[in-house]
Amino acid sequence: MNRNLLLSGLFACIFLASCSSPEADKATITDDLRAYSETINPTQVFEIDPTVSAEIVGAQGTRITFPAGSLVDARGNPATKPVKVLLKEVYTLSEMVLNDAVTTTTSGQLLQTSGMVNVQAAEGDTPLEIADGSYIMLDYQGVAYAPNMRTYLADTDATGVTHWALDTNNVYDTTLFTEERIMTLAYGADIIQTVTYGIIGPDTVELSHTPTVEEAMAEYRASDNYDGDSAIYADSAATPRTYRLRSTSLGWINCDYFLGQEDLINVQFATPASGRWKNYLAFPDLPALMRTWDPQKLQFQNIPRNRKVVAISIWDQDGNYWLGTQELTLSETGQTITLDYQAKTMEEINEALKGYN
Repeated sequence: MNRNLLLSGLFACIFLASCSSPEADKATITDDLRAYSETINPTQVFEIDPTVSAEIVGAQGTRITFPAGSLVDARGNPATKPVKVLLKEVYTLSEMVLNDAVTTTTSGQLLQTSGMVNVQAAEGDTPLEIADGSYIMLDYQGVAYAPNMRTYLADTDATGVTHWALDTNNVYDTTLFTEERIMTLAYGADIIQTVTYGIIGPDTVELSHTPTVEEAMAEYRASDNYDGDSAIYADSAATPRTYRLRSTSLGWINCDYFLGQEDLINVQFATPASGRWKNYLAFPDLPALMRTWDPQKLQFQNIPRNRKVVAISIWDQDGNYWLGTQELTLSETGQTITLDYQAKTMEEINEALKGYN
């Protein structure tokens, strides 16, 4: 059997719609959108040696480290031969829609995302998983800025609907950092640093507590390598924000911040009477994405009141696609959103959605 074909099949079945999903729209709109996504943001294939520490870097900057011996088969046998790793990166709202990649918890609460990836691995035709007690390390090129980002893993129910569950095995706090800034200057190049929220547990240096920015500044200013405060901020505007986290599972992995119990409301869409559709509410300022929750795909729940949103509806009428969008601020529960639809090709749908990235 062709290894790449096997891996691609495993990858396609793992996220958001099971291979045997009974929902009709998952064989039409969702599959068509994902297929188009593969043409513009294809799944990447890497080969690593599982017996030594290995690192891959995705086209969008995601860096993933596999510790030596971290990959095993279903029986717990360590991989010893070359391993194929598949990586799909999703960072923008347009890609989230194309991949049906919503950012809600298993209880329907909204998550602010800094990006999500799908990581799969196989030794020959044998799928692999992460060994008990091990993990992979991920550096996300974050698009969101929030404290206390955490690892969330895909949780798919019997109907094929996927939300996100906190990785309770992840004891390594996710923290925003910027390259060559104060924590590195204060505590050494092997420390992951942050300007705002302190540092995450370092790999090579043990600290008695998480230092504050003020403590780090004082440490740096008292050190022999102090060369003025300007070194802390040099080129900071050009440095991408990055989150580092670790995951104890392969599959879809999301770097998220739980928004908590805000003042929540429910709304609904008015959609065409025939055909099939996919409806979303996008939150460009977070970013975040939610889909309808009811079988008719009309109802939205747990929406933070008075947040700016973009209502998005993709309608399939006899194989022809139409797109409806509207920017609005939702303030009243129970209101109905009515959209104007325009006929669009997949390329045109993608270009329209990119306007909200």
